[in-house]
Amino acid sequence: MFNSLISLMVMMFLLILIGFMLRKTGKFTDAGKKTVVDLILYVIIPANIIKSFSAEIGDDATFFVTIILVGIFSNLLQIVIAKFVYRKLPEDIRSIYRYSTIVPNSGFIGIPLAESVFGIIGLTYASISLIPNRFVVWTGGVTCFSTELDYKKMIKETLTHPCIIATFIGIFIMFAKITLPEPILQTITTCSNACTSLTMIYVGTILGDINFKESLFSKSIFNFCIMRLIIIPAIIYMVCTAFSMEPLITGVSVILCATPAGSTTSIMASKYGANEKVATKIVILSTALSLITIPLWSIILLSAIK
Repeated sequence: MFNSLISLMVMMFLLILIGFMLRKTGKFTDAGKKTVVDLILYVIIPANIIKSFSAEIGDDATFFVTIILVGIFSNLLQIVIAKFVYRKLPEDIRSIYRYSTIVPNSGFIGIPLAESVFGIIGLTYASISLIPNRFVVWTGGVTCFSTELDYKKMIKETLTHPCIIATFIGIFIMFAKITLPEPILQTITTCSNACTSLTMIYVGTILGDINFKESLFSKSIFNFCIMRLIIIPAIIYMVCTAFSMEPLITGVSVILCATPAGSTTSIMASKYGANEKVATKIVILSTALSLITIPLWSIILLSAIK
């Protein structure tokens, strides 16, 4: 099991390195990054989600409710931490830290991670677990920067998000026991198979934006990374363990919470006039450190399953 994990992590590292080199050599432009993000969010991950619901998980729907409840708890925990931990920070960066805490990169990095570490059932669990997070991104996340909100628009954006639509389609297919026509299934599977490679290459392009002449470290950013990558997943792990959750549910829930700051952090900071430079540093440093912490969490979680 651990030989497979090491092989997986080396493979992901090499994919990240490819993205890093492409970005550093100028082959992966800003326009190229946007195109790849759109491709991943609108095609690859939705296909990956729909494929995940083809897994055999039995007729017991208890697991569905359990995963949703753990997902809701995870998001509430992050909202509470975001509200109280960063109160002493200056206003122009407080919103960034709060958003980065509420909105990790679980929907982007977490899905291929869950599949790679825990298999297709792990992917199914992750897709369900992220349903509450999709709503939090467009509500609690946005309120970190603005109190003037169009709730009707936010609900519409959430319900029409391609990943939410794909999740509902997948759930319907699973419970209705629908068998997709072979050409459609092959198309979905082929697109889905690109999820890990494209996502990890994109992560490499984020790291490629590192300016080695400028320090990324500050006490507040480092403390955030400890909170985001270690403390929050540790709390989820302890709560799931205390309630004797199924190890796979625990594993998926923890790995989703162990992902770095969402890649949309710098975009939101720019849109609402916050400190975009700090936002970019948070994304880059937390992503870089997650290359150490995620493998460690994977080892711990796989040990529990074994």
